[in-house]
Amino acid sequence: TFRASPEAPEGPDDWEEAEHEEVETDTDEAARAPLPEVPEAWGTPEEDARRRDFTVNALFYDIADFTVIDHVGGIDDLNAGIIRTIGNPDLRFQEDPVRMMRALEYAVRLGFAIEADTAAAIERNRDAIRTVSGARLNYELFESLRSGSAAGIVAAWSRAGLFELAYPQLGYDGPGTARLLGAVDQGVAARTAYADASLVGAFFLPRFLQVVRELSGDGQRLDNVELLQRLHDLLEPTAAGLRLSNHTAHLLSHGLFTLTKMARAPERGRQVVKLSRQDYFPVAWQLQSLAASAGLVPPEVHGAWGRALDRLRQGSADDEVVVTGEAPPPSTRRRRRSRRGRRRR
Repeated sequence: TFRASPEAPEGPDDWEEAEHEEVETDTDEAARAPLPEVPEAWGTPEEDARRRDFTVNALFYDIADFTVIDHVGGIDDLNAGIIRTIGNPDLRFQEDPVRMMRALEYAVRLGFAIEADTAAAIERNRDAIRTVSGARLNYELFESLRSGSAAGIVAAWSRAGLFELAYPQLGYDGPGTARLLGAVDQGVAARTAYADASLVGAFFLPRFLQVVRELSGDGQRLDNVELLQRLHDLLEPTAAGLRLSNHTAHLLSHGLFTLTKMARAPERGRQVVKLSRQDYFPVAWQLQSLAASAGLVPPEVHGAWGRALDRLRQGSADDEVVVTGEAPPPSTRRRRRSRRGRRRR
């Protein structure tokens, strides 16, 4: 089916509608009567093509004669390596501001250039990204972080001024964030399945580790209560803005906090077993792996934890590292039973 409606078809637009629903409180039956349905504006293939976002996204394939049908010059742009909006770029970005982010994403992933008028329209309309719901921004962020080109995409968003407007709490510090996202891209290439909490946590690793250094400076003992409060203050705005689930927020907070318990090589097997049983430990391990790749954690410490976890999975055991997933076996040494002296009558 083909539509002629100019509304943006791509993305989880249904989320925005659900977010703006209001609870009905009017007792008047007439006021609560359903609105008449607006019929779809069906159109021709050419009309359907012209309502889309970019020329390279508006090509049709005819299965009858195996030909590509191009109404908007998409083949020429595809061959030239150009991302160009269909029609007026200002109108296209006003219809759906997320298209600005996608234009840059496609350019990075495909190695294409942004057409001059399209690039200028992004600069003129970038403030419109503030009107996009947190749910849609959440979707775009995680799709890009899992694309294998996260470092380049986020850098492009930042250069265009979109990242800071869309994700003001995440922060982009240039080379530091680029190294961490580069490590994410390497993990994606190696088929690592990153949790949402790990991907968001990558943006907070430098700041969190800086807080840990501040609270444990001059050899003072780390104040866990103060650290947890600072961590909450650091993460709460992002969790709310991106509409992160309570579970993801829990994994993110506890995953970062657990890094303080992994700051040194494990000394006892029981320590490894206890931590590895926690639901947030996979996130902590992924965050430590990213931090080690970016030079934020000593490689020997990360290597020691890796070896301990390998032994845990293999099921061997020794005095240094308990490597079973179960509780350590009870000691075979007989314990002397303490007896109370009989009370004399």
